[in-house]
Amino acid sequence: MALQIGYQPLQRCTQQSGYIYPMRNEPSLQDNRRFEKMRFKQSVELSQQVYEMMDGGKKIFPNEGVNELRDYIEKVKHSVVFAKAELEAVYDCDGINKTIFPTISDLKEALVGFATSDGAIEIQDEPIEYRIPPELLNRVDNHYDGKDLLEAIDGMLHQTYQDQEYRKQRCIDIYGKLI
Repeated sequence: MALQIGYQPLQRCTQQSGYIYPMRNEPSLQDNRRFEKMRFKQSVELSQQVYEMMDGGKKIFPNEGVNELRDYIEKVKHSVVFAKAELEAVYDCDGINKTIFPTISDLKEALVGFATSDGAIEIQDEPIEYRIPPELLNRVDNHYDGKDLLEAIDGMLHQTYQDQEYRKQRCIDIYGKLI
């Protein structure tokens, strides 16, 4: 399972965020002889050249129907109010270091009131709803219907057995069946 790095997803360019994929039974990347660290000087020109090599980003981010959700993404990006259930889910899925935050109350106490550039963090009992119109969701879905998203990454989706089982269970939890 990939875990978010930082307190907000989707912040790119001005403030980098990303995801981490914890290694379980594999050797660390530092011990893997096939892994190579490369250092390079980042520049606007280099970024532009890579962007052009990637067909305007389409080879990296194909079928960007999600661009139509830009206004909603901005709301999420700048949100400082989170649902208690989401906090509990993050805590329960081992996304939190339990030696630093032994209880969910410890985590909540550390987060509530933490000041960000968008305001102080709040945790509320009610779920967060952005109320995206169904017509807009259908338009975005249409960008992906009938497309094999694995083809864009040459069918190379690697998961450990534990991750496969976890994702199967989450699918059943969410949809009531494997899809």
